[in-house]
Amino acid sequence: AGHELALVSDGPFHIQGHALLLEVALLNLIDNAVAHTPPGTLVELRLQPDQGLLQVCDGPLEMPTDTAALPTQGLSLGLGLGHRVVDKVAAIHQARFAEVAPPPGFRRCYQLDFKPPPAA
Repeated sequence: AGHELALVSDGPFHIQGHALLLEVALLNLIDNAVAHTPPGTLVELRLQPDQGLLQVCDGPLEMPTDTAALPTQGLSLGLGLGHRVVDKVAAIHQARFAEVAPPPGFRRCYQLDFKPPPAA
């Protein structure tokens, strides 16, 4: 679909977990970004190993006003089903999944947070 895919990382990102489930979660996030943005959109996988964060962000900040330019594949399921899968995979790995404020230049960003929650 002419999307640009990028990886930004401060270094290796190691986590303990079920490799297949983690792959399913990551592919869901990337597939949703590609399916629900116009051709040519940048989709960036951002890894912050020291913070235990994995993010999938998409841009641009401004979407076309012509809705015919938006892709239609998967819209009947919407983002909900894929995100429920990601949320379940996160829970299995004691991680948290959420939409977060996008970095500058991006429109949307979803994050898996693998660092342990603070002690109560």
